[in-house]
Amino acid sequence: PEVMTYREVYDVIIKTLRLKTDDTVPIPGWLAKMVFAPKDWARRSLPTLPMSNWMFSADYVDEISAGKVVPFGALGFKDLGITATKVTEGL
Repeated sequence: PEVMTYREVYDVIIKTLRLKTDDTVPIPGWLAKMVFAPKDWARRSLPTLPMSNWMFSADYVDEISAGKVVPFGALGFKDLGITATKVTEGL
């Protein structure tokens, strides 16, 4: 199986969509969590308050910082009748 980081997946998306610029700004996880802390506090204190995007939260920073590896024994492509191909194949 092909193992890719989130950055590598993002680069494949940029290449696939033929975008000219990459406007991402690398930010350390601890800084992102500190920036999102006031919004997270408001979201937890005022649950009826609509919040714009769940991706802008400390919980999401934790989520993307963790590895996303399929556990041993999980169903694979063959079990589901899918022919596996490389993500980068055909670009």
